[in-house]
Amino acid sequence: MTHVEEELNELKETVIEMLELVLNQLTKSKEALLAYDTELAEEIIHNELRVNAFDINISRHCENILALYSPVASDLRFVLSVLEMASNIERIGDHADSIAGYVISSESPIAKELLSENRIAEMFDLSLTMLSDVTEGFINEDNKIARKIFKQDKELNKINKNSSKIISEQIKKDTVVICPLLYLFTAIHKLERVGDLSKNMAEEIIFYLDAKVLKHKRKRKKAKEAITK
Repeated sequence: MTHVEEELNELKETVIEMLELVLNQLTKSKEALLAYDTELAEEIIHNELRVNAFDINISRHCENILALYSPVASDLRFVLSVLEMASNIERIGDHADSIAGYVISSESPIAKELLSENRIAEMFDLSLTMLSDVTEGFINEDNKIARKIFKQDKELNKINKNSSKIISEQIKKDTVVICPLLYLFTAIHKLERVGDLSKNMAEEIIFYLDAKVLKHKRKRKKAKEAITK
């Protein structure tokens, strides 16, 4: 095994550790919100420092590989993809941290019927599945797993869109629940962003495996549609 291969393997292991940490953070944020567990929420906020440290470490590692080994072809695509992925993972960690902050800030638990009607548990489960699939796709270098995430993201967006209408109607019925519903609305938005970030990472996995930059393809499609309108 060459020096560059050793460095790339070490980099991959570090990314996997970061993914698993953030997956754990998001799992705990679900439990903290649904069970109104402020102690668990405090733990999530404390661990956010570890997430940030991983992001800095991975960025420096990528920079060192680029400077020392000048990787090309698939090795270069891998390093560039990892740089993007680390940023997305860190932002998912931020969202888990923010949800934990809402739990600590709220004076009482959100009513179970409000949580149920807005499908918050379902959003958490779908977000966790997407992040788990990202992790599996990255570990096994499986672009088929990565492509599953696009369909999952559409479902997450659908729930998010419907929740806006539901919350609006709930506020009209009972103004007393405005404060908890605002916390809930923001948490829902955070989970929708987790879906977007997971989709971004799926695109990066496919990029370094298939050399297909899906986001550029999507932009060209949108530009073409705009011209034909």
